[in-house]
Amino acid sequence: MANYVYGAIALTGGGTGALDAIDGADLLDNDSAIVFTGTATYMYQLDSSSGASENEPLIIAPDSNPGDKRWLLLESVASTVSLNTTSFDKFLSSNQDDVQKLADALNDAFSSASFTVSEGSVALLPSVVKEVKTNGADLTIGSNSISVLGAGKLSTSGSGSTLTITLANLTVNTQTTNYIILATDDVVIGDCSGGNVQLTLPAANAKDLIRIFKKSASNTLTIVRAGSDTIEGSTSINFSGEYQSVTLVSNGSNTWVQF
Repeated sequence: MANYVYGAIALTGGGTGALDAIDGADLLDNDSAIVFTGTATYMYQLDSSSGASENEPLIIAPDSNPGDKRWLLLESVASTVSLNTTSFDKFLSSNQDDVQKLADALNDAFSSASFTVSEGSVALLPSVVKEVKTNGADLTIGSNSISVLGAGKLSTSGSGSTLTITLANLTVNTQTTNYIILATDDVVIGDCSGGNVQLTLPAANAKDLIRIFKKSASNTLTIVRAGSDTIEGSTSINFSGEYQSVTLVSNGSNTWVQF
């Protein structure tokens, strides 16, 4: 009979996804298992006549119908962004049937995952893709990249094994009178329907980018610099038409560049 590769996400405990929860009655000599935990990746081979005492993580006994069957640890590696597969040849030959069984086992371990299988010798690179919703935008996490889809501003916090990625809505501020733009403002709308409005930029070294729009066809929206900063060499910009807009990008020092 063919041997199989099992996938698990815990070593013991008997719960769903644990290695010791696999019924010993279903296991054959030389079956293999790959276990992904939060801290390491473990590779096991089944010895149907071992009978050794359980000694986690070196020796794992099935909870049900164990007999003399034991999972013996072949190798373990600390968790990283990718899985080192050099030890797969210890229990897999590089034929298509083995590759398919391994891919199936990995897919069972991560129901939301997809896996890329390379040609030739067995070398699988996990490509776990999970999708989450945050503030109306999609955050897609791939094996080596993060793509953010939607309008907003991205920020990160935390370090080490815990990184929080937040996509927040842009701060939109509508002003009908003179106003000093804050470094926390992302979009400022100057509503000039009641008269001229002057918007003063924050210091160029305090913010990277600001978007400004003029609402209403009447009166004038004036955008002025802070201190001795310049707006492409000028001290101000004037908008007289309706729905005119400008995106200003800071050089990080004392100049705003207009787009």
